[in-house]
Amino acid sequence: MKKKFEYLRVVQENGKYRLYDPYGVEQKDIYVRDIMCEKALLNGQCIRYNIESGTSMRKPIEMFNDRQLKEVEVKTSNNIEADPILNFIHNESVDLRPKTLVMPDLKWKYLVRSAMRSKNIMMTGAAGCGKTMAAKKLVEALDRPHYNLKKIITHDELLLMQKDLRIKIKSVKKLES
Repeated sequence: MKKKFEYLRVVQENGKYRLYDPYGVEQKDIYVRDIMCEKALLNGQCIRYNIESGTSMRKPIEMFNDRQLKEVEVKTSNNIEADPILNFIHNESVDLRPKTLVMPDLKWKYLVRSAMRSKNIMMTGAAGCGKTMAAKKLVEALDRPHYNLKKIITHDELLLMQKDLRIKIKSVKKLES
């Protein structure tokens, strides 16, 4: 699910206002008016920036503090780096994704995780959305065997086949009598 709001902390450095997200990363691509930053800084507030509309509001700083990484989350991220498989999935697998494959990082990580765990992967979607390409790129990236089921009969196709079979059986019975 895509984030709707970004919570930002305002810091004044050398007469300029800088915006930082809860992870401590400066957000240079987000613009908030100087007067809004000045008032947020004076009142001990944070900025809630609406990503979709580009509007911003001042909110209590506690809303920003609640989004900062907690000690438990930091320990979890250290566990990811300690386990080579988790480290590969979370950090290195994104580099294996081909540039021709347009897919969000999170979906690619889920795909890699399923393949690493030797799970069957079932992808659904409209024709031409990239299911086969994603599977082939995953196989190439992980150097795994690829099994492609050419035809899976849908329920509608099965009903049509049964209807055709009944018509053929009726015509054979008419010929016999």
